[in-house]
Parts: sequence; structure tokens; C-alpha cells
Amino acid sequence: MVTATSTTQLVLLPHAGADASTFGAWLDKLPPSLSPVLPATPQRPSSIHEAAVAVCAQLPAGRDVALFGHSYGAAVAARAAHLLHDSGRRRVVWVGLSGWSGPPPAGPDATTDDAALVAELRRLGGFDPSLVDDDFHARRLPSIRAQWKALAQPFPALDLGPVPVLWMRGDEDPHVDDDARPVTSDHVSSLVLPGDHFYLFQDATRVIAVIAAAIRDLRQSPVPHHEGVTTS
Repeated sequence: MVTATSTTQLVLLPHAGADASTFGAWLDKLPPSLSPVLPATPQRPSSIHEAAVAVCAQLPAGRDVALFGHSYGAAVAARAAHLLHDSGRRRVVWVGLSGWSGPPPAGPDATTDDAALVAELRRLGGFDPSLVDDDFHARRLPSIRAQWKALAQPFPALDLGPVPVLWMRGDEDPHVDDDARPVTSDHVSSLVLPGDHFYLFQDATRVIAVIAAAIRDLRQSPVPHHEGVTTS
């Protein structure tokens, strides 16, 4: 059971094209009860499932697991949580899904040219235009293209049973449809905070406080361990 003094592994999964350093500024702000885990995700995955399997394989053994993902990372977090929960390999105690609500209804895809992809990145915000150079086009853009392609694939409806799920988004994010969420559980809540698609970096202190409080409060409503069978 989760208690106020237990240490929970908090898996942090960023948006497409980002890496573990995206959450670097968060590390010193997390309470001692949360041990951050920053797994690498495949740069060019064929599917969200492939990325989720890779994440699960990198988790340190032992402790309870909470997962927080943003945008592409939210899709990976949801799939990884489902794999871990259904297999019974690890006890998933909480899942936070930010800036995502399933496959986007429209927008650039893998067939869009580089200029259109860069324009979409600029529109989303949270992106430094000065980074668009030859190295960006050669290394990062192919990764973003592949991850967006995976994100656009049909996403299965998932039920995480007793695992609490918190949906989060910025109030100015045009990419999230609250009525299209493909993940549910016995304990679903939602939170809208000021900001655009990258609201979580505009007020990181507040978002971290929300995550920490949600996991801390589990001592009043502990999540039972689940035995099951892995599903793909």
C-alpha cells in the first residue's frame, strides 16, 4: 500500500521530439517521496505500443509506479500503464495524461513536408525557432515525424480499473477534445490550467504540486495490486 512516507517512482514522458532533459528543471522541485524516472523512448517508433514496451523495459525494479506524460508522452504513458497494470508486473498507483485526448482529428502527418511540420511546431508554442537549422532537419525532424505518425494511429479504449487517472490541459490548447478521451478508470478526474499546449512548462511549480498532491492523497485511497494477463 502507498503511504505518506513511501517512495514512488514517477515516470516522466515528454512530447514528440523531446528527450529526458525536457523535465530537467522539474527534478529539484519534486518532493523526496517521488523518485523521477526518465526513460528513453524510441526515436522512430512504428506505434505507441512499441514505445510503451520500451518504457516498461527500462523501469527500475521494486517500487510502485506513477506515470505522467504530455502530448505524445501521454499516449505512451497510458499504454505503458495499461501494460504494467494488466500484467501485474508492477503496481501502478496513478496516471497523469496531459495535453492529449487520443489521435488528433486533423493536422500535419507523416506525408506533410518539412516546412509544414515546422510551421505546426511554431503554432503549438514551446518551440525555439532559432533551433531550426540543418542539424534539426537532419536529426530531430525525422523523429518528430515518426512520433506524430504513431500518435495519429487508432488508439484502443483502455480501462485502468482502480488506477486513478488525471486528465490535464491548458485552457487555450486547441488540440484536446475532452469528449474524446480513450482512457478511463474507476477514478477519473480532470484539471484545466491557464496556458496553451505547453502550459506545464509555463507554470511548472503548480503542475508539480498537483502531481505530488494527487499521489500523496493515495494514502487515503490506496490502490490494490492487480493480477492479470498482458494484452497488446
